[in-house]
Amino acid sequence: MENSISGSQPKLDRKKFKIVKNKSIESEKIIGKSLGYWKDSLRRLIHNKIASFCLATLVLLYILSWGITLVSKTSTIIEPQIPYPNNPSVMVEKRYLTSLPPRIKGLEWIGWFNGKIDVTIARRNLTNPATSWKYKEGTYTIKSCEIDKQGIEMCKISHDMYAQNNVKFLYFPFGTDDGARDQWIRVWYGVRNSISIGILVAIFDIVVGTLYGAIAGFYGGTKIDNVMMRFAEIYGSIPSIVLLILLASILGRGFWTMVIAMVLTGWINVAMMIRAQFLRYRDHDFVLASKTVGASNRRLIFKHILPNVISQLVILAAFDIPAAIFYEATLSFIGLGLPVNQPSLGNLITRGISQRVMLPYMLWIPTIILSLILLAINLLANGLRDSFDPRLRGR
Repeated sequence: MENSISGSQPKLDRKKFKIVKNKSIESEKIIGKSLGYWKDSLRRLIHNKIASFCLATLVLLYILSWGITLVSKTSTIIEPQIPYPNNPSVMVEKRYLTSLPPRIKGLEWIGWFNGKIDVTIARRNLTNPATSWKYKEGTYTIKSCEIDKQGIEMCKISHDMYAQNNVKFLYFPFGTDDGARDQWIRVWYGVRNSISIGILVAIFDIVVGTLYGAIAGFYGGTKIDNVMMRFAEIYGSIPSIVLLILLASILGRGFWTMVIAMVLTGWINVAMMIRAQFLRYRDHDFVLASKTVGASNRRLIFKHILPNVISQLVILAAFDIPAAIFYEATLSFIGLGLPVNQPSLGNLITRGISQRVMLPYMLWIPTIILSLILLAINLLANGLRDSFDPRLRGR
């Protein structure tokens, strides 16, 4: 009976059937390679146009600052005498090169770069022999005149300082200061020194703070952690300005004195952040598993826990650089910054404040450059923070 039933079943022809693909399954297949955390962070940083532009600008600016200052022939101080180009035997004295406004060849039609300054002066002083030597005939043009409350005719003139000092053959893009120092070169030195201070302070803060915070966090809750944290709290209460004054009295004011003074207290915030991250990760399963198989404390710290906080360190360093640059500028304002022979944007601004009326370019040029650098670094830091945020992965 069973044989008859089985024999009566129709045979299926394979040619009458075709394989249909499951579109829902096909749509969920992974076509490309999966991106790791670092590759995905780099991809998001590159796609962030503002952060990428700021990074490229800062790198280019820093490279140019080193290149221009290294190959410059005028240095930051103009020689007491320089040869006249058309006749090398004729020398121009340094006193004729002081306080010259910006002048760029081919851009004289722009008011800021024509080598002239606007001066308000009593009209009688233009003809008075005692004062007229300061305003040679043909070196100035009168813009307007008016009578003041005392009945004195005051005139606003545009004074060509290069013609006045008979140095029309010279061009100083950012002018010169009262010491006949070339502001173009000094500003580039200032950019180099200010950014270098920020980078070095950030590096030392990260290295010292990471080592200190990693040890304290790994042994969190023990006597080691308590002693280290109490020391950090007491030491951190010492103002950095006091340390800077002490160092300056011992080592003298200078570039490395400034860096050391900032690092002496700057690492504490980094150590606190690293300690908190180590307390968070030290009891995770992957750390406990490594400890179970006999991994040493050094391996647990540097191989398993520290890589998980690298992104926070990158972000912290990015914000630490502008903070150090701004702090150096603040110290320069109160007279504790770099000396005059080591230009920084901070001490250039400080010197410009005292001459902002007669020589406004000495204040505005370094101020604008410092503001743009700080803005670019902060925008880059914001971009790094968004790029390394694990919650934004894949976006």
